[in-house]
Parts: sequence; structure tokens; C-alpha cells
Amino acid sequence: MSEIGFVTCKKYPGLFPDDIPVVRFLENKGNKVEPVVWDDHLIKWDDFNILVIRSVWDYHLNPERFMEWLEVLVSNNIKVLNPVKTMRGNLHKEYLLDYQDMDLPVIPTKLIRKNQFHNLSGLWSGNNYQSEIVIKPAISLNSHHTYKISRNEAKDFQKTFDNLVARQDLIIQPFIKEVESKGEISMIFINRQFSHAVVKKPAPGDFRVQSEYGGKVQPFDPSTSVKRQAEIYLEEVTGPLLYARVDGFIVENTFVLIE
Repeated sequence: MSEIGFVTCKKYPGLFPDDIPVVRFLENKGNKVEPVVWDDHLIKWDDFNILVIRSVWDYHLNPERFMEWLEVLVSNNIKVLNPVKTMRGNLHKEYLLDYQDMDLPVIPTKLIRKNQFHNLSGLWSGNNYQSEIVIKPAISLNSHHTYKISRNEAKDFQKTFDNLVARQDLIIQPFIKEVESKGEISMIFINRQFSHAVVKKPAPGDFRVQSEYGGKVQPFDPSTSVKRQAEIYLEEVTGPLLYARVDGFIVENTFVLIE
């Protein structure tokens, strides 16, 4: 019998409803599945044969501690899905710059390193931004500390920007009106095979697509061409991939990566 840990966080220490069908399937195969909180110091990680990363939705609040935990798993030779190497590469959104260098369709992304202070107003002329920009931490999720600002708001936002960049790396991207009007597409792949897709649309008056901000999720049926375009990004990720989500938007039947 295998001991399988479904890894989660303190805010959500139990199994999610979405986990239940998979847990039942694994248990019917003779496995034992247990939810485990990633930063619980009392857990003996080498008690588990496999760890499945599920709901670690607070890693962005302490990324250094999260990386240390990943190193513990590596040092104990614990099998992790997705593999630790893959998680390391996906943790920081700097990987978007690698895709840009490959000339793959990616939302234009500028990386601002920690303590690399800028005059925000100058970013528009220096980067040819046409309207609003989105600023967010390079390690983040669920739109944590994500802001949309216009050039006219840059002066008033400067202090907030300085406080953010004093603590972490940031990324800056142009605001994409297609996301506001048509939504952000998420394509889900299991073992590198396309599984399903959804489109996430922001609430009226907002730009964030997460449900916490009133966003709505609907099923989406991407074309064969769009699915193939998403697969190209995954081909650049080496090693096994139990699960992958590719987020982006479509312009003239071209899928453009957001993250």
C-alpha cells in the first residue's frame, strides 16, 4: 500500500471537494491518501511514498520558506508530482522572458528586480505602453498585490510601487482589453494530454478574473489549433508533468501566453 500525501496549506487543511473523486479512485486501488499542510513542522515527510501538490495557496507569502521545504523533499528522495524541478522553474514568472526569447506568443513582460526603483511615469515612454499596465509580484497567485494603473495614475501610485519593489521582484505587462471583454482562457493538461478548458471573466468594473473578486468561470472549447499552440509551451518543460495549466488569451486565432 502506498502512502500518498495531498499537499495543501494552513487555510485549507482538509481535502477539497474536487479532490474526493481522485482520492476515492486511489483508495479503491489500495492506496492511503492523507491531506498534509506543507509548512506543518510535525509532519514526517519520509512517511510518504508520493506527494501530490494540490492546494499550497499561500506559498507566495513566504517563497523562501517554500523553497526550503522543496529542498527537504529532494534531500529525502521523496517522489513529488509535479516534480520539484518543475515547480522551481514555474515559481517565479521570469520564465515568461524565456518564452519571449524563443519568439513564442507571450504577453510582453518586463521584469523589475527587487530594489530596482523606477520612475513609473517613465515606463510608458520607455516601453511603448499604449494605455494601462498591470503590475504584480513575480511570485504570486490569485492576483495578490496585482494592480492596473494608467499613465495618469502613475504619480499617485509611485509610493505603492516603491514599497512593493523594496520587498520583491515585480513584473509589468500591458493591460489586455481582450481579457476584460472576452476573458482569460485556462487549458488543463493531464500527463501532457489536453483534458479540458475554461474561460474566466472578470466582474463588471474589475479586471481580475478570480472568483474572490467576482470573476465567473465557464467551460470553453478551444480549437485544435489553439490546443496545439498551448502544447508548444509545455514542450519546453522537461520531465514528467502530471498536471499543467496554460493561461492566455486569443487574438485572431493566436493563443498568447499570460502564464
